[in-house]
Amino acid sequence: MIEAKLDFWLKNNLNVLLKGKHGIGKTSLIKDCFNRAGVKSVYFSTPTMDPWVDFVGIPKEVVSERGESFLDFIRPRAISDNLEAIFFDEFNRPNSPKILDAVMELIQFKTINGRKLPKLRVIWAAVNPDGEDFAVETLDPAQKDRFQIHYELPYTPSFDFFSKKFGEKNATTAITWWNELSEEQKHLISPRRLEYTLDVYSIGGDVRDVLPSSANASKLLLELKTESLSTTLGEILLKKDIEAAKQFLKSENNFSSSIDLICKDKETLSFIFPLLTEERQMMFLSEKKEAQMLILENPEKYLEIGNQIWKMNPKSLFSKKLKKKILPLLSNRYFNDSADP
Repeated sequence: MIEAKLDFWLKNNLNVLLKGKHGIGKTSLIKDCFNRAGVKSVYFSTPTMDPWVDFVGIPKEVVSERGESFLDFIRPRAISDNLEAIFFDEFNRPNSPKILDAVMELIQFKTINGRKLPKLRVIWAAVNPDGEDFAVETLDPAQKDRFQIHYELPYTPSFDFFSKKFGEKNATTAITWWNELSEEQKHLISPRRLEYTLDVYSIGGDVRDVLPSSANASKLLLELKTESLSTTLGEILLKKDIEAAKQFLKSENNFSSSIDLICKDKETLSFIFPLLTEERQMMFLSEKKEAQMLILENPEKYLEIGNQIWKMNPKSLFSKKLKKKILPLLSNRYFNDSADP
């Protein structure tokens, strides 16, 4: 688990160079690690840094007690003596070589322009691989070697992250769908874009607005809806909530999308089938063997609908099986009714 590795490296004051393609969560992983440890840290987006204003400081005239005038640097507020960790994001995309030079000094001496940062423990950086679509620079080997840890993240969605944010079932559904994509599509749909997709889905948006047209968004949407319906049905069944079940079945979309889920196991079918309209019950019995078995195993409970099926199509194999089950029951009912005064 990468989080455990990050925590270990930070605990032992090791400088880390984290490498990986865009959209796999390098930044979030490092920020979360610093937050878990409660260290005082500062974040820099290397491509947008001004080496003086953001980091080294700007020169200002200072007059000594003797009246001598000289230049000194005013350090940025973020670079304080209490600073414990510094994170340089997109470290191989600097807008000035002076940034990398200053970092070399930091790693070697824990100083900036000779000024000591007494509590500084680690310098961490995240880089994109050479050859990415946007321009990156190859780090100087000597500087790269100053980071004790070189770790490359795999280009894949993190199940731990997705399950914490979206739940295990949606995480499994989305990541399984992503794993089945072609390499070209995976390049277009980064793990970050997959996260955006579930973000939009969770607020009722259309995932097709997030994904490229070449992706099979309809398949993902269907699988997510099916998983959502499965969760809802599971909660209804657990509570044996008849009113909630009726409300759920009122929606034609819910019903049509959950037919296979209803037939998935005997317990669900036994609970839902009596709540269906007669039209839907007839549809189930004509198309689903599971529903036919339910009637055959409980002929007395479903005598009326069984009798209708048998009369409608007496020559079908199912009707012939029904006949053997329901004729004795119908005969008993007739004689019992006749015996009533």
